Amino acid sequence: MKVKKRLFAGMLALAMLLSLNVTAFAESGPTPTEEKPITLTKKYEVRKDEEAVAPGETLTFSVRNYAVSDSSITDVSEMPEITVPAAEYEAGNTANITVNLPSYSKVGVYTYEITETAGMSAGVTYDAIPIYLTVLVTRDEATNALKVAQYKFQKDEAGDKVDVESGAAFTNSYVTGDLEITKQVTGNMGDTTDKYFKFTVTLTGEDEKTYADSYAITGGSSAENPKSIVFDETTGTATIYLKHGETVTIQDLPDGMKYQVVEDDYSGEQYTTTVNGESGRDSGIITSDFASELTVTGEKETVSFVNDKTDESIDTGVYLDNLPYIIVFAGVLAAVAVLVIRRRRVDD
Repeated sequence: MKVKKRLFAGMLALAMLLSLNVTAFAESGPTPTEEKPITLTKKYEVRKDEEAVAPGETLTFSVRNYAVSDSSITDVSEMPEITVPAAEYEAGNTANITVNLPSYSKVGVYTYEITETAGMSAGVTYDAIPIYLTVLVTRDEATNALKVAQYKFQKDEAGDKVDVESGAAFTNSYVTGDLEITKQVTGNMGDTTDKYFKFTVTLTGEDEKTYADSYAITGGSSAENPKSIVFDETTGTATIYLKHGETVTIQDLPDGMKYQVVEDDYSGEQYTTTVNGESGRDSGIITSDFASELTVTGEKETVSFVNDKTDESIDTGVYLDNLPYIIVFAGVLAAVAVLVIRRRRVDD
């Protein structure tokens, strides 16, 4: 009897021990993955020339859990979350973006939506199409550890997700244009050698956009012309001087910026001004209802001023239309004078 009791007690203890071991193994499960950073590249398409450089700024992104499958997790709100820190972007044409993968404790296919937050840099069109990051998490049967077996980026193009390279995930476009101001002097009394004509150029930016501190000015021969137009938040003004045949160019103005060019009034000096082929404004003011308080649209904008000074009624005492007759009459008078003189000599 005592032997049976001892045997029963031993079997009970063994059963309890096995139960504890099974529970411990079940609770431990596979080893979760470690957190892992991956990298995207931000690109700018600069639309003007190769020398133009996209502005520096801080790039930010929004992230949301998009889908989960082949996992014991069924609700996207319970998915491990990725993070995309803000990226400080120096002036240039590329920027690296870090995506931090979380620690995964469940196998499955996890999909995330990453969207760039539109910034405020003038001239920049931000990529509004989201990127979808899909992460495949599997279990290594040999080690019972979870691992990120694969990940890929896709972009939703016209409703279809297309695989994209990490180096071309987001592409923004930066568009600039040049403002060219030219001067021509015409007319028989126009000064085409020494006279400088004064212009005031005003640039106006869009509200809440950010702009460069200044924009370079090239061309012209006047020592009074500035090397740049200084921009203060949303406006900038410069005074320039041009004479006949000269041109100045204000470079790399961002798309969407407006400009106004005003020439001083020279009507008191009998100059008539034509702007971009339009006459009737002696002062040469360009406004929204007269050819151009224009918007820079990514290409060269040319504003041409022509000052004409012509006088058809200058009183010189000689009418050139009658000059041939005057010459003939003078010749006749000279011939008569010669004949008279000779006859007097003969009579003497």
